[in-house]
This record gives sequence, C-alpha cells and structure tokens, in this order.
Amino acid sequence: MQGEFDSISYESSVVYKIKGKDLIEDIKNKFGKDVVFIDAKVTDWNLVLPSCYQYIVNEAKINISMNEKQSYMISSVALTKKKDTVSHYDAKSEFKLGKRFAEMILQNCY
Repeated sequence: MQGEFDSISYESSVVYKIKGKDLIEDIKNKFGKDVVFIDAKVTDWNLVLPSCYQYIVNEAKINISMNEKQSYMISSVALTKKKDTVSHYDAKSEFKLGKRFAEMILQNCY
C-alpha cells in the first residue's frame, strides 16, 4: 500500500496509473498468476497537502482492483495520521489497517 507521495503532483499521479498496473503484471509474471493483491485508497486527510491529486491515484487503485484477478481493496476510512507527517498513519491506525488486511486475506484467500 502506497501512493501518497505519488499524489503530490499531477505528473507523478498520472505516471502512477501506468506504473501500478505494470508492477502487478511484472510480479505476476515473476511469481505466478495466482498472486493476490490487496490495496487501499490514499486517505484524503484534507488532501494530504491542499493541492494533491489523490483522486487520480485512487482512481488507478480502484481500476486495478476491479480489472485484475485476485485484486482487492480494503477501506482506509476513519484512519488518522501522525502529527509530524503529511502521509503516514499513526500507530493506532496502523493496527486497524493491519486488521483490515488480515480480514481481507481470510475472506478471499482461504
């Protein structure tokens, strides 16, 4: 799960749309077509920075999860960030996020 930094500029967010899909294809080619991908949207947190392009990165993430076999999205709703960073979760939210990843794995992988 990543993409906050990619959403900082328009150019990097557009590149993310291409590179995200390329990454999945590359991993599946190396490790097999049955690899499972689980991701979450970039949380807005007042748009991380006021002039972010998270909607482009999130659109790419949604498209990948809808169009790739064995690709899933977990919720990033109601998570809070560290006070000293623009794009990282605090410890409590890291635990919540880990639980959400685990639940998705249990529901779809076993």
